Amino acid sequence: MQSNEASRDLKSKGTEAISSFGLSIGNAVHIMKILRDTLYTDRILAVLREYSSNAWDAHREAGKPELPIDVTMPTYEKPTLRIRDFGPGLSDEDVMTIYTQYGESTKRNTDDQVGALGIGCKSAFSYADQFTVTSWHNGFKRIYTAVLDKTSRGEMRRLHEERCKSKETGIEIQVPVQNKDINAFRDKAEWLFRFFNPQPTINIKLEKRPDLIEGKGYIDTDDERWVAVMGCVPYRINAHKVEGLYQGYNGFGGALYVEIGDVEINASREELKYTDKTVEILQERMDELRDAHLEDFLKKLKGKASWQRRLGVRQLKTLFKMDVPEGMEDLKTNKTIFTNTFTKAKTFQWATKELIVDPKTELVIHNTDKTLSGYSLGAYECGIRPKPSKTVAEVERELNTYLVENALVGIPITYTENKSWYSHLIKSKRDVNPKYKVKSFVLDNTHAEPRSERWGTVSREPTDDDVYVEIDHFVILNEGGFTDRYSSESVYSLINADERLAKALNILDKFPKIYAYKSASIGKAKGTNYHEWRKTFFAKHAPAEARQNLKLLLFIRRFGWETGSYAQAFQEKMVGRLGKSHIINKTILELNEAALRPEVYNLSGFAGLEDLMKLKRSESNKGVRRKEALEKRYPLLASYGLLGYLKNLSWNRANPELWAEYIKLVDREDRRKRAHGGAK
Repeated sequence: MQSNEASRDLKSKGTEAISSFGLSIGNAVHIMKILRDTLYTDRILAVLREYSSNAWDAHREAGKPELPIDVTMPTYEKPTLRIRDFGPGLSDEDVMTIYTQYGESTKRNTDDQVGALGIGCKSAFSYADQFTVTSWHNGFKRIYTAVLDKTSRGEMRRLHEERCKSKETGIEIQVPVQNKDINAFRDKAEWLFRFFNPQPTINIKLEKRPDLIEGKGYIDTDDERWVAVMGCVPYRINAHKVEGLYQGYNGFGGALYVEIGDVEINASREELKYTDKTVEILQERMDELRDAHLEDFLKKLKGKASWQRRLGVRQLKTLFKMDVPEGMEDLKTNKTIFTNTFTKAKTFQWATKELIVDPKTELVIHNTDKTLSGYSLGAYECGIRPKPSKTVAEVERELNTYLVENALVGIPITYTENKSWYSHLIKSKRDVNPKYKVKSFVLDNTHAEPRSERWGTVSREPTDDDVYVEIDHFVILNEGGFTDRYSSESVYSLINADERLAKALNILDKFPKIYAYKSASIGKAKGTNYHEWRKTFFAKHAPAEARQNLKLLLFIRRFGWETGSYAQAFQEKMVGRLGKSHIINKTILELNEAALRPEVYNLSGFAGLEDLMKLKRSESNKGVRRKEALEKRYPLLASYGLLGYLKNLSWNRANPELWAEYIKLVDREDRRKRAHGGAK
């Protein structure tokens, strides 16, 4: 790829001496180390991208752009990444003099290839201390190994040379892969190679390359990432930098395809350089893709049935912020359509008030002798009930005309015989719960079934000291004001666990009665909603001694454990084996103290607890946060997360003896290394 270097016309006055900036031989090792260790934020992806794009370039150089490169992903049996091309290969001189030099490249005078920086072919050193290069060129096969020697400069060593029996050419790179990274290599390869054309011959299954819209790119509503694809390399796009992406497709992803050399990139080839030229090109490509996508979308819509066109218009308006196209203005674009706005049917009536414009929606014709209310139809299942004396066959005949008149042709249709029926859903008028006529309640039992039995009726004047919840059919509205069965059960469990915690802290006498008001009468409530009340209750009333054991209290609150439980025993054993002053136990204590501060204490579990640490920086880790230092020192903590070994207590899987032995083993190894000057 040709370099975009701007020419400069510099004029100055009064110059007495001139010295040029440059790189000294003495600093070469330092610069190379910076390039190896800090250039790439994703080293695994860098290795895959750099060597596979080099192979892609080699095929274009050899006039074989349609020939796929050959990739063998590492496995646990053979943990080696192998990337092979069938391009011209490299001479011994090229390998020893150009391949080894940082900044050297033969691709800067062409826009037929994506390489140009002279850095990518050394990217394996960012991941491993050695890799292998095999070159077939001009009748010879030569094998080299690149290694980081004691000087950290790196050496290229020729190991073998032989004449080729055939006219075979190309380059093969082999990089050893650690077992722990095998799955990561696979996942990143699946993403990277979806952008290759042709896709490589490979030993894993790849997703089909997305179809491009007029070669401009594609839009993916299931992904929020945007990339610019130049050649075969995808570069992440910051949507905030491109007006068309941020305003028109915010929340969606896709790819913009650009010509090689159209946009500028940074040295790692992970990001774009947002120069005026780059932003202008991306905006232009975005506008072209938007126009092409709309044209393609409308072309496909025209040949579809009216229900599919409804779905398409809905998608245009809500997902892509586009206007309703001409000729389709009659299609309602609201997400929900009320069934009473449709033509009144002669043979059936709607058992559902609303029809949601969504691909999951279907019509359900009632064709059994069982009561329709016994079928638990969901929001996307719209029931159709035959009128008295009308048969299912008559309903089906009228539907043929009805769907046309109401622009519903193509909507899926099924029958209640294909649905499950539940007798307990059938209630006579005599079975109606009298509590449904009452508007205020007090909580008696968080576990009783049905949920109405959890509440006792109450007639009283609300006070400003009340703690209350809002209910709808005895389902507690969650903190966001929504109702659903899962959220309701979570709140009931939360209340129960809070009571247990209050009991463990000997403050149950301060735990209030909890009142409930139906949504229709919530305006009569006074006091504080339970969700707000609980955020400050424990911080205000927890006894001082509890502050030293907050982690246990969190467990009691979350899992309902009593004092003296396995959680407390675990902590006591850890202190007994490591000592109270050990950095692990000190960190847990500081976490507890941070979490108990009134402004952050809401006992909602572990989410965000690590962010509340605000632990002091120490000289021993040179300013690195304690969390990062501990995870680096004890790798298993990084695997589970700093609090992972405590979280696992919820399944009783953590073994304090094993964890303590692991931590002590790491400590002993650290002391041994320090005693021997860091030698392994």
